[in-house]
Amino acid sequence: MVLNRTRINDVRPPMLPFTSTCVPGMKISVRVDGTYDMCERINQMFPIGNVVNGLHYNDIADLIRQYNETITKNCHLCAINKVCALCFAQCAGENCFKLAVNACNGNIIVFLRNLAILYSIGERNPDELQKFIDVFEEPIEWLLNN
Repeated sequence: MVLNRTRINDVRPPMLPFTSTCVPGMKISVRVDGTYDMCERINQMFPIGNVVNGLHYNDIADLIRQYNETITKNCHLCAINKVCALCFAQCAGENCFKLAVNACNGNIIVFLRNLAILYSIGERNPDELQKFIDVFEEPIEWLLNN
């Protein structure tokens, strides 16, 4: 997660500037009845369309608005707001989005632990860490440049 971070040139969609959530409709999970969900991980309370009528853009816009109002309203104050692991699926309740108690603090703690582990590996064996970074980032660089 630490290596697969947001880079300075990465741009989040303006309607979802914080957290790692996808834009509904980028990934689609289809139920057996043809209903579209924004991904395979979210509960069935937030459909975004169906195979007959396609995506329901007004519903998607409403879900984004709800998510921003309830989940990301204080993210601008957070040091890890661009690499936060929260997404629609993790915050989905029954017909509304809910932020679990201590979810933000927990995400910060996990990120800091992972960062500490990464730096410890780098301090002990910088060559091996560089090999891992090269293997991880070369395909990303290739995709960006081709």
